[in-house]
Amino acid sequence: MASVLGGPGSNNPSGADPTPPVPPLMLEGACVVFLDDQECDFAILLDTLLPQTSAENPISSRTSWTRLLGLAKIAQKYQVNDVVVKTVACLEKILPTVKQPAARFLEPTEAIRVIDWARQCSFTQFLPMAFYYATTTQWELSNMPPESFRMLRPQDGVRIQQGRARLQAEVMKAALTRWENSCHGCIKPEKGCPNRNILCWTGYGGKAWDTGASAARWTNLLLHPVEELLTRVEDCTAVPLRGICGPCCAEFIRANSRMLQELVSKFESIFSLNEETAPSDSSRT
Repeated sequence: MASVLGGPGSNNPSGADPTPPVPPLMLEGACVVFLDDQECDFAILLDTLLPQTSAENPISSRTSWTRLLGLAKIAQKYQVNDVVVKTVACLEKILPTVKQPAARFLEPTEAIRVIDWARQCSFTQFLPMAFYYATTTQWELSNMPPESFRMLRPQDGVRIQQGRARLQAEVMKAALTRWENSCHGCIKPEKGCPNRNILCWTGYGGKAWDTGASAARWTNLLLHPVEELLTRVEDCTAVPLRGICGPCCAEFIRANSRMLQELVSKFESIFSLNEETAPSDSSRT
């Protein structure tokens, strides 16, 4: 029985006295427990649970989203579910999501950080747009530290490689049917203005913008489709249309808005996020 219970005969055959257990550290009569959490994460959790210690509610857009990531993670760890729900809801208003593609990451490392966090916490709603920004970043121009890539799982690195080709294929399939995306300079439709406005489609010799602007628009559409489509829809000064009547301008905005919505809705399949197993890396075969 002694050997079954782990007595001296089983663990200490030499017969020497076993090492005495280390007494727990006490502080003012309470047992001290050491945690492996980040101090800043624990601090914001306490500020949330004990509002009298904080001048304002930390779960707010005024709090940096990087601190909110830590709050959501530690609240989930300790099953403070109401804090998790409120923090994630706040982050959904700050970070880019399929429902809010207009929000943007300012640095490429931010997208990778969100991917790592969303993977750890299973907050999958943040993955599609984070993968998009990680995919469309021009790495050679970003001065991105090499250690940032180590945050990505190998499978997610493959998703980024394959997603880049799939993304451009989807963009070209949707864009080439539109008059404004002609590689030769936005040639006007053969039938002219649908409203039979004789002054419409005259612009730059029958183009909506000059050839130089057309090349820039097409290049940006291939490299950064979400940003380009948002600019076309929301900022007419950045993408000026010349010689186009009001109804045709409105149609231009509607068509590009529809293309944007359809494109972001496909991000889950473009980046294979609906697959439990890692996608195969065809580039290695």
